[in-house]
Amino acid sequence: MNKSKKILINENKSIKDALYKLTNTREKLLICVDNSNKFLGVINDGDIRRAILKKAKLNEKIKKYINKKASFVTDQISEVEASKLVTSRIMVLPVINSFQNVIGYYSFRGKEENFNIISKEVTVIGMGYVGLTLSAILAEVGFKVNGIDINRNIINKLNKKIVPFYEKDLSKYVDKNLNRKLFFSDNLNKSKTSIFVISVGTPITNNKKPDLRNLIKAVNLVGKSLIKNNLVILRSTLPIGTTRKIVIPRLEKNSSLKVGEDFSVAFAPERTAEGIALKELRENPQIIGGYDEKSSEKTANFFNTFTHSTVHVQSLEAAEFCKLIDNSYRDHRFAFVNQFIKFSEKLNIDLTKIVKSVNHGYSRNDIPIPSPGVGGPCLSKDPYILSNDLENKKLNSSLIKLSRKTNESIIPYVHLKVKNNLKKIKKEINTSKIFIIGMTFKGSPETSDVRNSSSIELIKKLKTKKNRIHVYDPYSSFNLNLFKKLKIKNSSLKDGFNKADAVIIMTNNKSFNELTHQKYLNSMNKPSIFLDTWHIFDPIELKQFKGINYYGLGND
Repeated sequence: MNKSKKILINENKSIKDALYKLTNTREKLLICVDNSNKFLGVINDGDIRRAILKKAKLNEKIKKYINKKASFVTDQISEVEASKLVTSRIMVLPVINSFQNVIGYYSFRGKEENFNIISKEVTVIGMGYVGLTLSAILAEVGFKVNGIDINRNIINKLNKKIVPFYEKDLSKYVDKNLNRKLFFSDNLNKSKTSIFVISVGTPITNNKKPDLRNLIKAVNLVGKSLIKNNLVILRSTLPIGTTRKIVIPRLEKNSSLKVGEDFSVAFAPERTAEGIALKELRENPQIIGGYDEKSSEKTANFFNTFTHSTVHVQSLEAAEFCKLIDNSYRDHRFAFVNQFIKFSEKLNIDLTKIVKSVNHGYSRNDIPIPSPGVGGPCLSKDPYILSNDLENKKLNSSLIKLSRKTNESIIPYVHLKVKNNLKKIKKEINTSKIFIIGMTFKGSPETSDVRNSSSIELIKKLKTKKNRIHVYDPYSSFNLNLFKKLKIKNSSLKDGFNKADAVIIMTNNKSFNELTHQKYLNSMNKPSIFLDTWHIFDPIELKQFKGINYYGLGND
């Protein structure tokens, strides 16, 4: 809110006085008050011009020509809400207190530059899932986009139109816009960039603490390229307070500019699901927390070029909290049901059927089915970042940590389940052929991402010097180097099932529903075990195959 008194004029001042003030104010409009500073209305160039055309004298009081129907807001409204009312039609919005005194105003001036940003350049730092998908969408809607990543291998692939991971329709967008609207480089060269988006990874260390080294490198890089009127948007997941306490000081130090005066900063967390990211970038509401009102408005106008909805929160910290609480909640939901896996097996009750029964036709319930842990780049780390924030404030984080540990406990349980059930049929893990179906951290929506994958964690526990582990995934081609490093064999379904002692379904990819049970199951060694951790197949049907012992999670 602006508090300058230069825009105020008393109702008893002359038209000549008003003209003089209008000449010397940048707002081109005056707020009219009485002797007690009570709000009366506004007067602008047009009002005075019309008065003069009606033969008004220059020494005549402006009282007669005040627009008393002018819009205003009270001091009870938030800055973010008030800023939404300021448009090219309402250029100045007076703010009054409970006594009707004018205490300030909001101005459209300074916002005008944000309404024509479609022709400007955008630089996105970090060409992972978050940065590359956003870059593709921005190029598609008309921005010139500079995609930056220090990994030259990734940049070289992208410049050859090779997308290093699977994301629905992403290759099509890259192929269409490369070297036209979309440019990739490992250097942040001088350009006409007006918006920087930082989307680098923020992992956790071995002791479960946030690792901000990638972020700091990116921030320092941006700071050295920052010029006046730039906007910096943070998309990386951050501990609460990082943008204000770490990012902004480094931007100011490296640029010699002042936030809020020379450049703008906002935190707008990435909220897309891998596999449908391009679709969700256009459909999901974008949460925005700005350093100030101008930062929020600039960021909102940027996102409004490709999405229909933005949600303003009160601060940078509030936006950072949104991201962490969102992913921690989802991790908690999965942990809630996963804690009952062993209990259901002891009761000989099918947990998946229980969940489906209590959800059926009951809108208040949305309990997920049990699953083999929770992996991926977000849900496996963000709860630790949030719990660390709580502990820094000397607050209890036990519920968040317990949820995380519950989900992390499932893979050791699956490993034990495989080991014990092989022993029941007089086989050992060391000498068995084990076929794992599904390697990514999730199966639906489809992705090629194996970061923190439950399958990878299981393989590390199962792998011995003597046993043979075969794997199958629809997107194995993106991860062949990793499979080679783990010393596991990438197989077809036919080769994987053939003479297998154990088959383990680890993701819920829709294509797995089409497996021809008899064709593959008959080729397995007898006896053998079949572990369906996602309850994809009907246990009754599978238990009819002689020599094959069916197991599930919460439904043996």
